[in-house]
Amino acid sequence: MRLSPQEGMELLKKFTDERTPIKAVFVPRFGPVTASVVGKLFWGPPDTPDTLWVRGDDKESAISFSLSGCIYEYGESREAPEPIRERSQARFESAFTVLFPRHDLPSGYPAKVMERVYLMELKEK
Repeated sequence: MRLSPQEGMELLKKFTDERTPIKAVFVPRFGPVTASVVGKLFWGPPDTPDTLWVRGDDKESAISFSLSGCIYEYGESREAPEPIRERSQARFESAFTVLFPRHDLPSGYPAKVMERVYLMELKEK
């Protein structure tokens, strides 16, 4: 389900305020590398208020991204497609997707290609 920018920011604020355990997964549309980290969300320094971080529970690993111009989507694990529903329901409460517009691609790529970071709310153990 697509969220308004305000709804997206409210949900991110809820995750940061409640220190919700998150698995963040970056899967680029073009390229062989993916990255993930399990941890908590927090906002960047005051001079970069639109930067969100996921810092790993090990305090060593982290991923950060700017929320400028992003689109937000939200879904619950029970809404996942059948092949992955059972596996996702066992591990995750919900998935929040941040879509990033791409303006740096060479000609020939679709104009509205968007990179994504999936923020998956982990179930408590």
